[in-house]
Amino acid sequence: MFKKFNTLFEEDFAFFRIPFKSRRQTLTNLKKGLYFGIFLQAFLSFIHFFIWQDPVNDFGLLLNILLVISFSISIILITMSIIFTLPSVYQQKQHTQYLVVSLMLLNVFGLSMYTIGLYLLQMNVDITENAFRIFVIVSIFLYAVFMIFVFMRLTRSLMKGEFREDKGKYDHERALKQDKKRTSKFLEFTVVLIGIIFIVQFMLNNFVTMDVRMMILTIIMLLLPYLMLYMFGHSLITYYCKKRFASFNFDDEENLNPSGSGDKLKHFG
Repeated sequence: MFKKFNTLFEEDFAFFRIPFKSRRQTLTNLKKGLYFGIFLQAFLSFIHFFIWQDPVNDFGLLLNILLVISFSISIILITMSIIFTLPSVYQQKQHTQYLVVSLMLLNVFGLSMYTIGLYLLQMNVDITENAFRIFVIVSIFLYAVFMIFVFMRLTRSLMKGEFREDKGKYDHERALKQDKKRTSKFLEFTVVLIGIIFIVQFMLNNFVTMDVRMMILTIIMLLLPYLMLYMFGHSLITYYCKKRFASFNFDDEENLNPSGSGDKLKHFG
């Protein structure tokens, strides 16, 4: 999948190094993310198990299969997350730790939200099993096409050199400053999002005679996978960089290795 990237050089991937230069994605921060991810995945696994064991409702074979798949993936990722919180492991396999974090986020906010969204859809909408099956197939197809388009666009931009530090399309200094501030503004963005949802819910409650709260929640859960697939496309390229270039990794004191530290892998594919 990454064979095209083998013809590129370290400077072609400069934009993907910014989260490490800003120290937002140090090994310690990624470890903290894994701790949080373990809790989230355990919580969502409990929800999936509760839904799956619900004796009142018959969700059909397709949803049951998706619930089992999601539950199984969560258990596997929880195990991997625990392993990669150990310094003796992630210091030697920094690229794998990054991949586990990326898969954890994709699972929590992608697959898990999608299956719960399908559950809410089937519970609150009068839909036949055949129509539900078509909805699932089409939605998964659209997710796959979206992911392919994202990766194709990123690959095309990389081959054109648009992620180089000297390229005018991206202001790397500005992006570095924004990346440093991103974590500190997380709570503000969360409050704004809650406010927007509250306003939309209030307006719809006054003009639409239906359970809009559940409708909004279902829509959000079915749209979240698009955002996570977009982010995962970028994460795959960053994983490649951490696998290949020493400058995308940290030393034993968690100092980022300088640019030009070496190409760790000449033929990664």
